[in-house]
Amino acid sequence: MHRTAGKHRVSRLSLTLWLGFVFAIASQAALAAIDHVDVIDRKPYQDGKSYPGVGTYEVIHGRAWFTLDPHDKANARIVDLKYAPRDSKGLVEFSTEFVLLRPTKAADSTLIYDVSNRGQQISGMFNEVLAPSKKGPFADTGFLQRHGFAVLASAWQWDIKPERPDDHPLVFAPPVATDHGRPITGKVANEFTVDKASDTAPFVGIDGRAYAAAVENDPAAVLTVRSHPEDPRVAIARERWSFVPATDGQPPTQIRMHDTFKPGLIYELSYTARDPYVVGTGLAGIRDLLAWFRSHPFEQRSAPKHVLLVGDSQTGRLIQQMLYDGFDVDEQRKLVFDGALSLVGGSGRGSFNHRFAFPTRAASLIVDRGYPTDMFPFTTGEEHDAITGQTGSLLTRARDSAGTSPKLFLVNKSTEFWGRSASLLETTPDASADVRPDPNTRLYLLSGMQHY
Repeated sequence: MHRTAGKHRVSRLSLTLWLGFVFAIASQAALAAIDHVDVIDRKPYQDGKSYPGVGTYEVIHGRAWFTLDPHDKANARIVDLKYAPRDSKGLVEFSTEFVLLRPTKAADSTLIYDVSNRGQQISGMFNEVLAPSKKGPFADTGFLQRHGFAVLASAWQWDIKPERPDDHPLVFAPPVATDHGRPITGKVANEFTVDKASDTAPFVGIDGRAYAAAVENDPAAVLTVRSHPEDPRVAIARERWSFVPATDGQPPTQIRMHDTFKPGLIYELSYTARDPYVVGTGLAGIRDLLAWFRSHPFEQRSAPKHVLLVGDSQTGRLIQQMLYDGFDVDEQRKLVFDGALSLVGGSGRGSFNHRFAFPTRAASLIVDRGYPTDMFPFTTGEEHDAITGQTGSLLTRARDSAGTSPKLFLVNKSTEFWGRSASLLETTPDASADVRPDPNTRLYLLSGMQHY
């Protein structure tokens, strides 16, 4: 392991040079709140396979260490940051693992940040074509490598549980919010269904984790059942079910019913949880990591000329959340990425920046319909909600000091119009009129297609 510093020291320089150097360093430090970067591992990609005109690729695993100033305006949107632990300088510290796939020798003219979906390291979305075979349903075209792109992914979600023992997902460890050292508690709710009758069932999202109960095996926890989302919730007697202790040292993620859970029903578990994570630091970490990469040479390579974001489904919504909260702009009011592709994200954002947030969860037509997913404003042009009286735009906070926002592609399929409210990207909330999109935005519909 070795370290790339994000800060430098000055000594024995003339006053003029010293002032100039301090100014340069102060400007550079403000570009990204990264203290240092550790390189953990570096190896050839696909056993040194060479791509015509580009050559070989390498994979670098590393960890970036961040410090955030809770009083900086750039961090004002991070929920509960003021309750995070601080170092001796009053800064909030955390780190994130990252993976960089890049050409071994060719210059990195364009860096694509592949927003990690539930811990996936690099999706390879642009490389896949449908080609069913004995090896699997997809074939790898090597598109990104043949065109010399560098690809970066990093951890930003805490509630990820490896599907298999040999999995190594990108899992984020955010700071825990406390009230001056005292635990913070609050209600959490978890809706779930089962595919077949079973005496146990997970109550978390897709292979997710849970917040710890304030009281172990919380006797005041409530489990309800109903047949349809609009039906009244009917409580199940507490003695009929119990939490299943986890075996990995984490809080329980399953409950046991003393008869059976039945398919076709909607269950909801609610309990008082403790120790909420400052989940929004994951978004700030993406912002500052991109700001650092686009302004610093890394491992004998100059900074990329262009930085692009790519996300699909949940991670497409994450891109929309970053724009809404202004995490596409660094502390100097400069864009940290030039353009973004949000694929099949619908009109939604997500559970990415509030107390007791679950980044892996999202609303669907059946469960979690009350989850924070489809939230005003929806459009990149300014819109007005006649019911609430609100006026706003997805890009209100997303503009740099010159008033420019990233070039944005919002691409959806028929599924998102039926099940993810994608029509709200281009109409007023009551659908009475179209809303003109921002000049830097393009909206696309791929009709007749499923979510993936």
